Amino acid sequence: MGETRAMWKAWIVQAALIILFSAIPLPSPSSAQENAGSPFLMVRVGLAVNQPVVEVGAAGPVDVEDVTSGERRHLGGGRWVIFPIAKGLEISGIGPLGPVVRFLPSPGTRMTFKSRAYRGNFLVRRDPAGLRLTLINEVDLEEYLYGVLKMEISPTWPMEALKAQAVAARTLAVYLIQQGRYREEGYDVRDTVESQVYAGINAEDPLTTQAVDATRGLILSSQGRPINAVYHADSGGHTEDSEYVWGRFYPYLRGIPDPYSGDSPYSQWSLRMSLQEIEERLRRQGFSFEGIERIEPVQRSPSGRVTRVRITAARGNGEISGEQLRRALGYDLLRSTKFTILPLPGEVGPAVEFRGSGWGHGVGLPQWSARNMAISGRTFEEILTYYYQGISVLPIRALTISN
Repeated sequence: MGETRAMWKAWIVQAALIILFSAIPLPSPSSAQENAGSPFLMVRVGLAVNQPVVEVGAAGPVDVEDVTSGERRHLGGGRWVIFPIAKGLEISGIGPLGPVVRFLPSPGTRMTFKSRAYRGNFLVRRDPAGLRLTLINEVDLEEYLYGVLKMEISPTWPMEALKAQAVAARTLAVYLIQQGRYREEGYDVRDTVESQVYAGINAEDPLTTQAVDATRGLILSSQGRPINAVYHADSGGHTEDSEYVWGRFYPYLRGIPDPYSGDSPYSQWSLRMSLQEIEERLRRQGFSFEGIERIEPVQRSPSGRVTRVRITAARGNGEISGEQLRRALGYDLLRSTKFTILPLPGEVGPAVEFRGSGWGHGVGLPQWSARNMAISGRTFEEILTYYYQGISVLPIRALTISN
């Protein structure tokens, strides 16, 4: 769910969308892609980045295309190891090809990587230095969402909550593509929490797929543009203004009271950790506190989240942000910055207990609250327009999107 990357040579759902991907000329899509659906709604997902070697497979026939020369070779099913060479790529059982190759599966065949199956094509790129490879999954936007939703939300939740998540995830994907964070690396988004968690066909579920299909093409708009539709697990009772987390103001990412957050397993949590372990974790993040004696919040946002923490140490007193502390201790341990700190005597030295509420950065859509709103009878549009301020739910074709 960070900011991401790239564009195409043209994204034409209608004439209003032509500008979106025009900055990046891509190799022409295959006829297999064209037959499978609109190639202009494709997402390029970085599955393996800067690797010395990549191994991919397929159970059925595959064409391998040398993107530079246009040469194609037809293969049966199998597994192929790819590694960089001076003039391009070497593929086991095939031989040398240029620096960019595309694997084009036949209808009904799926490409595989690390025992996961994926829709769409695989693209393998050698970096300019000729030392590393990046594996990219080229997949239709809607099919990309099939592999995202179950990784981000439970399929057992009410359908209106699943729909809200589908629209938010679709909007975030489009927004990240526009931002072009990974443009020079050849892809749009990563398959991790840096963008959205994506696991291909293995992560698909009939109910989340139904939610994607029921909201097909709908995204969230502010002033005619897709919004940065970030989301998190649990707000802890109040969402957060974007500038307190990322230092950037978004008019639609405003902190608001969240009366729907109570029924969450993360509404209250605690974390005990020794000062020595905190010091070690901070050191791994580049901070040089030695002999930490005390940690205390010194500044909070209006929502109650800790924005500044003072650390008193034998050497290296100073302040860091609440987000820096959370990153150092681990997002899954220090679940949010909405916490208090209690000093504790420890068996092997001083310790502290963090007592907090919520999980995540607190900005945008809280997923547990979306669930609870859906249970109360609210529609996905009502959920989304409550947590994203002043936005509209519109079909992509209704928007004018620019870089």
